[in-house]
Amino acid sequence: MSDLLRLVSYEYKKLFKRKSVIVSILVLYISLTATCLIPVIGHGKYDDIKTDLGYAEALRGRTVDSELIMETAKAYSHIPDDADSYSSTAEYQTYARPYSDIYKLLRLGLYNANYIFNITEAKGMDEGQAKSYYEQRQKNMVSDMRNNAAAQDEIDFMLECDSKVDKPFKYEVYKGYCQFMEYIYTTAVVLIFVISVCLAPMFAGEYTSGAARLILTSKYGKNRLISAKLFTGISLSVMLAVIAVLIQTVIIFAIYGTEGFGAAIQLVGPNICYDISVGEASLILVGICIVACICTAAVTMLLSAILKSQFPVIIFMSLMNFVPMVLNIEGNTPIIRTVNKIMILFPVRMCNIWEPFSSYMFGMAGHFIRPYVFLPCFAIILAFIALPLARRGFKNHQI
Repeated sequence: MSDLLRLVSYEYKKLFKRKSVIVSILVLYISLTATCLIPVIGHGKYDDIKTDLGYAEALRGRTVDSELIMETAKAYSHIPDDADSYSSTAEYQTYARPYSDIYKLLRLGLYNANYIFNITEAKGMDEGQAKSYYEQRQKNMVSDMRNNAAAQDEIDFMLECDSKVDKPFKYEVYKGYCQFMEYIYTTAVVLIFVISVCLAPMFAGEYTSGAARLILTSKYGKNRLISAKLFTGISLSVMLAVIAVLIQTVIIFAIYGTEGFGAAIQLVGPNICYDISVGEASLILVGICIVACICTAAVTMLLSAILKSQFPVIIFMSLMNFVPMVLNIEGNTPIIRTVNKIMILFPVRMCNIWEPFSSYMFGMAGHFIRPYVFLPCFAIILAFIALPLARRGFKNHQI
């Protein structure tokens, strides 16, 4: 064990002698800090946040029922019809803004492919529409799945999950957790790229420098040194992810507060069908982010052992992670639905707040697995497959 730790220490020293590693890590943490501080940079922005938190506090504990929905509609009815920018009107600031979170629930919950709930709809909402909100919400969830070629058994599983969600929703202050989950995605995008850059030379650097010949003929070259390299890569990815999440946690919750751990995730996305809180969802996303980083590290080191040059590794990893991030395939066929399910298995996509809690359930042995369970399990399995292959790829290199 002492020999392995000594070799790991040596690998870390080699890593941090590379300027690309130092620069990448500095860019990671500086950009992350700056991104988290953006909401409070600028005149009056922090005061705006405090104002909205005050409005949220006034609604704390209320159920989002027809009474509160009609209050929201009445508040929004004060906005002039001819306003170019409704949010800049005095009527919005005075009457409607305190109910902006409820309006968001209405807008997202009532949206479907044929209907967009907007300010005009909110102003004209009647009692019947308010009372049918949850019924219409569920119809839209079913319609959305059918429009994306979901099978009936998958829809039935979604409805079963949704039946466990408390309705009507209970409003709580939740802004800190909402912001935290949204920033996890930004953090993951930068993290995954930085990990790829840092670990691309892990084995490829030994080929280009000619050190592979010495390593593979040394006493520990084919065993402990390879293990030390793999351990270094995995531990570095975990360390970078944990530090990034800690920085994000401190900044976000210092700004927005920690209230609302037990608030329903439906306050963030009303059409989410899972009975979990925003606090639980935040912890799940942190776990997925760390697992995604481990998976990225394992695949990067595998490619480093196979491709024998760091630049193809960086290019391949960039394409593998960022193409699925921007690729949005639309269509109403089972094949396209399957392709979209594959897309969310990529490390960057699985860290997007909407993917782990989406309606893309994964069928296996006659049962469906929730995406927030399946995605990290898949990443762990892929990492366990990639690490032995990386070992074998370097170990079997012909000297």
